[in-house]
Amino acid sequence: HYFAMLSRAAVCLRSSRLCSAVSFVQTNSFYKNAYVMGKGKPTEDPMVTEPTQTNLGEDSYFMVQDPAHLTFGVADGVGGWTLEENGRPDLVAQNFMKLCEEVTKEYYGMALTPGIASQIIFAQAYERLQAAPPGLGSTTGLVVNIKPYEKQFLTSVHFIGDSGFAVFHKNGESYEIKQPPSFQRYGDTPFQIGCLITPEMEKIGTVNNKPGEGVPSCLMLGADDVLLAATDGLWDNLTNDEILSICKKVDKETPSGDEFTKNFTTDLMRTIMGSWKKFDDVTMVAVRL
Repeated sequence: HYFAMLSRAAVCLRSSRLCSAVSFVQTNSFYKNAYVMGKGKPTEDPMVTEPTQTNLGEDSYFMVQDPAHLTFGVADGVGGWTLEENGRPDLVAQNFMKLCEEVTKEYYGMALTPGIASQIIFAQAYERLQAAPPGLGSTTGLVVNIKPYEKQFLTSVHFIGDSGFAVFHKNGESYEIKQPPSFQRYGDTPFQIGCLITPEMEKIGTVNNKPGEGVPSCLMLGADDVLLAATDGLWDNLTNDEILSICKKVDKETPSGDEFTKNFTTDLMRTIMGSWKKFDDVTMVAVRL
């Protein structure tokens, strides 16, 4: 019988005043474990709070599950909009994730093709965001839907911008990168979906992408594969090789695998906080299948 227990904790990752909020998902469903790790930009004040869709700076996330699906996403409000009057990129990201959650719960009751589930969720949430915009701004975004299929895991992904994902596959005794992250950018500017952006703004170069301009993926994953989704705060601070090295290390140190995703994301955050390359919000979701 299916059950899910969501427990929240705040864990200090180093001896300094900066702490990180984490959300642990423990379940006997079809995947082994999942973990959400998030932190707002470094500040002078201590931060020891439970993670919510509203306390991760301009980042946000969602996660929904039932016995046959695991669906989650991350979003990163584009900070430049805070310089504009009425600019609220944080609300754009938060509302987009809330709407993705709303659409996902509706999708669970429908017979939609799982291979394109993420694209459908992303597009419908976008339409609802446009119908009730929370403020001026834009966000990158990513949605993942995982469904067991004949002893494997049919995984659909849709993203826009530089919120990305990577897949790690266990080949024998060690992990390797099966799917490296990829991103959409105009130079240094990520693709992004916007709210309240006028045609006049677009004429002078304001980026305002549509869901159909994002990158869709459909992957078949296997047992012990690890999917890591994150906003650019992760990818800008750690290289693929650094992330893989931490994945291998944690796998060796966690023989049972029960807390792999917790330890994996915790070590990633520890490493970022030890030597920031770019101060930014960081939000990660790791799933071990």
